[in-house]
Amino acid sequence: MTDTYDRLATLLVDKFDVAPGALSPGASFADLDFDSLAVIELFVTIQEQWQVPLDDTRAVAGLTLGEVTALVDDFTP
Repeated sequence: MTDTYDRLATLLVDKFDVAPGALSPGASFADLDFDSLAVIELFVTIQEQWQVPLDDTRAVAGLTLGEVTALVDDFTP
């Protein structure tokens, strides 16, 4: 896994109380029982903590952890 994925996984476990065993790059936020507001809250948290400009219109429950990792990686060196 990448550093970004590991940071995202830690954030999900620590702030959103997601069970570590539920996490995988192919897991969608719907799989993790996130509703649309929870996904937006995650996007806002990522933007604030990591200073990356994510497009909130992409914050949908069908998005996977791998896809969010790629979105963040697009804005980090």
